[in-house]
Amino acid sequence: MVATQPKISLSLDAADTTIMHRAGMTGLYMTLKRLEKQYTSSRQRGGHISWFLTADTIKLFWEGSDFVALSWLIKESFQLDDTGLIHLTALSNAAIDLRQKIHIHEGICAVFLRHNQFYQAGKIVNAELTVEEKKVEYRYKSLTWYAHQTFAEKLCEADTQQLREDYVQMTSWLYLGGIVRHARTQNTTKLEEKPEYALALLFVPVVCHYCLLHIPSEDLKEKKPHRYGVVIPEINDFEDASQRRWRLQQLETKQLNVSSLGEAGLLYYSLDDIQPEGGYYQACQVWLYEKMNKDSRQRTLMSIEEIEVDKNTLITYQQVQKYF
Repeated sequence: MVATQPKISLSLDAADTTIMHRAGMTGLYMTLKRLEKQYTSSRQRGGHISWFLTADTIKLFWEGSDFVALSWLIKESFQLDDTGLIHLTALSNAAIDLRQKIHIHEGICAVFLRHNQFYQAGKIVNAELTVEEKKVEYRYKSLTWYAHQTFAEKLCEADTQQLREDYVQMTSWLYLGGIVRHARTQNTTKLEEKPEYALALLFVPVVCHYCLLHIPSEDLKEKKPHRYGVVIPEINDFEDASQRRWRLQQLETKQLNVSSLGEAGLLYYSLDDIQPEGGYYQACQVWLYEKMNKDSRQRTLMSIEEIEVDKNTLITYQQVQKYF
């Protein structure tokens, strides 16, 4: 029998959550929505895992081994396609072209998988892309594994195969900005999370949006490593937030180039349907990652900007977008 009490319960209203937790919960919600279409019966899923979703809660149920159920969920959620590109089930869409797939892949690698201990690189792949009706060659680094795929091992005890009863230690790939500042203070500065929150944080990359920052005053002929502005939205409603993230897949890759972190935030909400008679307010954070110099192996967090979006500002931005 599937347990009548949820094995994991998550709520947007929990007092001990941050914007990062709530974003992760939304990514999990989006993933579960897609998985229930692929596997309509819990009998088709590992541990017969099932779920109950509302606009502000997620409840997971399963039977037997916690590891079997969570391992199935995680492996189905975080995959690699045949060409070594990261494939997020929540964002699977037949309409997504190769440029969009590469953009998401490189965005996640640049922001979440910055250190090579969090992934295993495959070969360099030469891809042919269509840019403004012209064929161009593009090279990207494929992966054979990344840390999200095997996270069930961190959530469960190796001997019992059951969910850990203590805390899970956080690292920067799981909680952005979560690093130990100095080895001598690691016991007091390390980040730890309850297993259910650690699971939620795993799904943060799903709901995030990855923009490329170009400063207008720079010489465009000087080739520089990509600067990534990753948008982390504040969440008030799982379903509304999910639909917004799915709508963003309509944007072409060239539209993901922005001139400021503020524009990256506005772009995230640019496809919202604003009702003239209703109120409107949204908020997000935009984290800027860039290389310190051309020889840097990985990007560094350079700044975090809080963005607030009201109705008049967004309507103005939507009007400007129509003409540029």
